[in-house]
Amino acid sequence: METHLNALGDLLQRLALKHAVRTFRLHGELTAWLAFMFSA
Repeated sequence: METHLNALGDLLQRLALKHAVRTFRLHGELTAWLAFMFSA
């Protein structure tokens, strides 16, 4: 049971990390686009 929970926790952590990276990348692109618009 312990190993099953550990595997599940590991999977959730990996998914959360992937989501965070995607969100961060999207936010970065949005910020860069806004900066480009305001500087133009």
